[in-house]
Amino acid sequence: MHDSELLQHLQTVTGQGEPLLAKILEEIQSWYTRDLSTWIRDRHRELQRHGFRNREIYPRLRDESQRILVHPGPLTERQIRRIIYG
Repeated sequence: MHDSELLQHLQTVTGQGEPLLAKILEEIQSWYTRDLSTWIRDRHRELQRHGFRNREIYPRLRDESQRILVHPGPLTERQIRRIIYG
């Protein structure tokens, strides 16, 4: 599934072996292929674990959502709450 030219380039640049680089690419692809709903729920749980309250989390998620790799378009806090809680 990985681009062999990319793996070869990374091997040349980093000196790392193909198995490690293939695993790193797999992790990166997995990270960036999450859909918006999954990203919001995961990030909400993460921020809660760090002690943030929802009133702090919703605006933060709105702002962060504009910087993730695939932009979902502007989100309202209500849309964020609906994604989290249904």
